Amino acid sequence: MATFKVSCPCCDGRLTIDAALEAVIAHEPAPKAKSGLGLDDALHSLKGAAARRAERFKDELKAQEKKPQVLDKMFQEGVKKAKDMPGRPLNPLDLD
Repeated sequence: MATFKVSCPCCDGRLTIDAALEAVIAHEPAPKAKSGLGLDDALHSLKGAAARRAERFKDELKAQEKKPQVLDKMFQEGVKKAKDMPGRPLNPLDLD
């Protein structure tokens, strides 16, 4: 019968469709694109990634050093907000 080929809009693969059956009878995946990087470029990229990881580690280490002060400040703000609230807070266990 009559078959025709179309490109899949999602994956750019080739679909073979049978008009009589109204179904896809074959699928050819799209060819994988090559990265275009040579070995020297890939090695340079990996070295750059190591430097970025080290820099990010240093940043996170500094953030962890400040974390107790940040948490204390957040706690103090919560206590201040709780003192400003009128009435007693609702205990979920009292709802029984």
